[in-house]
Amino acid sequence: MRLSNPIIEDGALVAVAAQGDAGWFLIAIDRRLEELDRANFQSASAAEQAARGYLRRNHPPTGAWRTVEMTGAVPSTGKPAHLSAGRAAPTAGDAA
Repeated sequence: MRLSNPIIEDGALVAVAAQGDAGWFLIAIDRRLEELDRANFQSASAAEQAARGYLRRNHPPTGAWRTVEMTGAVPSTGKPAHLSAGRAAPTAGDAA
């Protein structure tokens, strides 16, 4: 029976490290890891480190998502989300 270990990044399954005849290899599930698909590694942890390092170097996070309440209003402005368009609320130092 072959062993496999899931590789999770930010709560999403991005790849699987699977044990083969010649060691461990990576099965890419996320398209960002296509270049590492079927690459051989010494261990499952080495495959996981390679996948995480590859994502960190080549696809860095772009920042936190803005949350919109169930009402559709942006919490910081109280305006409907489509009117806020991702802009921050004006502050007292902003010109009117």
